[in-house]
Amino acid sequence: MDGTMNENLNGSLFYIFGATGDLAKRKLFPAIYSLYREGRLGEKFAVIGVARRERTSEQFREEVYQSITEFARYKAEKNADWERFAAHFEYKPMNINDLEQYKELSRLSDELDHKFELSGNRLFYLALAPELFGPVAGNLKAGGMLETHGWQRLVIEKPFGYNLASANLLNEQIRQV
Repeated sequence: MDGTMNENLNGSLFYIFGATGDLAKRKLFPAIYSLYREGRLGEKFAVIGVARRERTSEQFREEVYQSITEFARYKAEKNADWERFAAHFEYKPMNINDLEQYKELSRLSDELDHKFELSGNRLFYLALAPELFGPVAGNLKAGGMLETHGWQRLVIEKPFGYNLASANLLNEQIRQV
């Protein structure tokens, strides 16, 4: 990771759709923690975990801690450093088909943007089933999530569709956003 990307990540809000799943647990949370420990992330960032399951942000932070303890190259210890890192994580249970919940997510995003002095940059990581990529992308736009002064990026976890026809449909849905 070069210095340019380092500067781009600092001041960013990361959304992990599918935050209670295996990919987030084994790969995403440990990667974020590694970037933080290596000084490549800084203090101006926030992560919002999004999933169907009900839990509090405190419960979510405990799951992130367990994930990092088990899978990260750097082991976390519950101390002041951990608390400072964990404070950047929030959890939002939501039905991804409910447009009103995207508006609530947008309000939470604005709060975190102010709290951590972020610059409106948004990275949406969709660790979801392929048939949900298009609807979530459309709801991000319709719910006002893409109306920021920074950049927006959509990261889609493979597989991208189940065959050529479904991949073409996903391409069309995402291009509309």
